[in-house]
Amino acid sequence: MNDVNDSLLRELVTAIAPPPHPIGFDSAPDLQLLPGFPPDLMMFMRAYGSGCFDVQDSFSLEVLNPWETKYWLKQFRYLNNIRLAKEIEGEDYIPYSVYPDSPGLFLWGTTDKQKDFFWLTEGEPEDWPILVIYDQEVFTRFDCSMLDFLKQLLCGEIDCTFIGGVDTPNNRINPFDCKFEPWILP
Repeated sequence: MNDVNDSLLRELVTAIAPPPHPIGFDSAPDLQLLPGFPPDLMMFMRAYGSGCFDVQDSFSLEVLNPWETKYWLKQFRYLNNIRLAKEIEGEDYIPYSVYPDSPGLFLWGTTDKQKDFFWLTEGEPEDWPILVIYDQEVFTRFDCSMLDFLKQLLCGEIDCTFIGGVDTPNNRINPFDCKFEPWILP
């Protein structure tokens, strides 16, 4: 699995340059600090750190960094909103449990356009599928790793009609229209 993730990360950093000095990852020496997380998250954070992908004229996508001080606060806020919507609207509206329930939705990325990216915590972390939720209504599942999903999404390999707001002739993102903007952490 690591060779596959190495290859996916190489393809992503070749298409969209990471910052020369990733921010927010200085104190995270190895994967053992994150038991229970998919291993490709560690690889991503080593390369990119805290920040977001800015997709020109479409949206900005932040991959949440577990080493940021407010990581669990962000998680709690998002997951609590999902729980509340599920309580109000019912099982048919949100047909998934929420972390820490397993299988459950566990947030790994969010956008400024009501598009949220979750792992579905079923099985081993390296096998968790991706669920994209648009406006807490449209659920699209991808049976791949986070790195594979990001590479496919940001390198124009998948049609983006499932998330809306990508205004290109073929509904695909052009990696030349993407850049990674590191956060400036307090």
